[in-house]
Amino acid sequence: CATLHSADFESGKGGWTGYTNVMGTDDVDWIRTTNNIAVGRGPSYDHTYGNSSGHYVYVNEAGLTSVNKAAVLQSPLLTANPSQEDCSVHFYYNIRDLAAGALEVITVAQGSVVQSRAWVRKGQQCTSTGWRYGEARLRLGTATQVRLFFR
Repeated sequence: CATLHSADFESGKGGWTGYTNVMGTDDVDWIRTTNNIAVGRGPSYDHTYGNSSGHYVYVNEAGLTSVNKAAVLQSPLLTANPSQEDCSVHFYYNIRDLAAGALEVITVAQGSVVQSRAWVRKGQQCTSTGWRYGEARLRLGTATQVRLFFR
């Protein structure tokens, strides 16, 4: 499938490139930053630029004090090519805290309430550079418009 969307948290309204921090249905907010050292967690730079001038989003795990708490980041509505049922989303991530639980990518087709888990990682997931590559295969079926949720 052709690229549905590209986001690097550098451009767009407030640098979110169309992504929104879902409020009211989650427990903790995603935070956009250039440098996470002050928080003491996560990489000291973004993946796109590889230095402290670039931005990325993170969740302060101090707010995730119980098992069922979550932070939700929602994509803009993405339009897929109807002739191709499968697409992929590529991203870089870091899970530094063993107690952080999991990171998952969920898809929801426009007009539907059915959530489909496309990808999940649990426990500590960090490297010496701070970032790991993730790829989620999206099984879109007949859906031509979909939203992604990083939770």
